[in-house]
Amino acid sequence: MRAIDWAYLAGVLDSDGCISICRQLKPKRPHYTLRVFITNTSRILIDWLLTNVGGTCHISNLNAPKHHKTAWRWTLRGYGATPILRATLPYLKVKAKRAELGLQFTKTLRNNSRKLTDEELKERERLYAILKAMNTPGRVR
Repeated sequence: MRAIDWAYLAGVLDSDGCISICRQLKPKRPHYTLRVFITNTSRILIDWLLTNVGGTCHISNLNAPKHHKTAWRWTLRGYGATPILRATLPYLKVKAKRAELGLQFTKTLRNNSRKLTDEELKERERLYAILKAMNTPGRVR
């Protein structure tokens, strides 16, 4: 994509997007996943994202009142989010710190099945807690 497209994507991510780390509590150890998503009522935008960036899409407001427009959620997870965070980071205004934390998290990912060390788990938990606090609605913390 051209620089202007990355800048556009950064603007959409700043306004309608979220950069988060999800935690699933497994029986022995938690599992963490980086997730970048954009929710919007424009199917044209969502299709542009799918064509130019990849990812997945689903309807995000199935239980909304009938008078609400359909909202679509485009999502990237794990390694797939890394190039997008790198490319949009120079243009982000609101979510730049979140993108930096997401990129820090991707450094803890790897392709092998070796068990994570306690230090790696602590780093993932630390980044998860910071992003969770930043994404919590309400007063600025």
